[in-house]
Amino acid sequence: MHKLFEWKILSATLILGLIKGFMDTSSTFIPMTLHESGYSTFEVSINVAMFNEARYLICPIMMFILLFKLAERRLMKKISSTIISIILGGSLGLWIGGLIASAWLSSSTEASLAAAISSLNSSLPYSLLTYILIGFASIAAALINENWNDLLAESKNCYGRADKPLGVVIVSIFYVVIGILTIFPLLLIIHATSSALFRGRLITFLSVSLMTAVVAVGYIIIGVGLYRGRRWGWFSALIGTLTGLLVHVGWIISGVFTAQTLLIYILISLLNSAILIYILQPHVREYFQIINPITR
Repeated sequence: MHKLFEWKILSATLILGLIKGFMDTSSTFIPMTLHESGYSTFEVSINVAMFNEARYLICPIMMFILLFKLAERRLMKKISSTIISIILGGSLGLWIGGLIASAWLSSSTEASLAAAISSLNSSLPYSLLTYILIGFASIAAALINENWNDLLAESKNCYGRADKPLGVVIVSIFYVVIGILTIFPLLLIIHATSSALFRGRLITFLSVSLMTAVVAVGYIIIGVGLYRGRRWGWFSALIGTLTGLLVHVGWIISGVFTAQTLLIYILISLLNSAILIYILQPHVREYFQIINPITR
């Protein structure tokens, strides 16, 4: 049967593309709009940073995870309809989202409809290319994972999963605890809505609250993935610790810190280094099946 679409993938890429298209088009006008609403330069910078983080979470992270999960086994038997669904869903979603953002900007801000659509037209080719490439990377990762598991099942070095190492349990609990502790600043932020910091600043409150919640949930998800021995949990921990190590070493090199923040940067760098070294150990990689198959 020559299917043209995979409806789940088409729907997912259409919805995420719509959200991304709306955010990409409106991002150009956010600083100006906030300044006109009386926000300070510091508040504008916070909101822009949070907005960009949200865009990053939607595409590529959320899109990659969702398409990876939707690309079920026997992907090669439906590869044509899958690729078409990604291209069409992404194109329509980005375009419709951009048009909605243009209409909203022209009606609620001083931006003209022509300026908003011009922003959409200038960003659409780049956004679409990025979107499609991430979609291809997602289905490629799903295909690699499927073939990897098949090869390991036939491999000489696959004798079933080993017992869960104690260190994996400790690291996974650590991630869950950090995620739970991250929720406490969110509660303080909610409590602070009555203070001068957030009074009349609903957008700032929502931005900071959303990103704090996302970070907390992210830590907990990684911890659960590690505890359950999921390959994606190992890769998430690898990327997270490596990124965290490089970022904090960069802050140390920059020289922009106080004595207290320097101590925090050093402690976080050491902690990331310890986790990174541990998860790269052979017995840990073998538990998560991050090993090369040995063919017969």
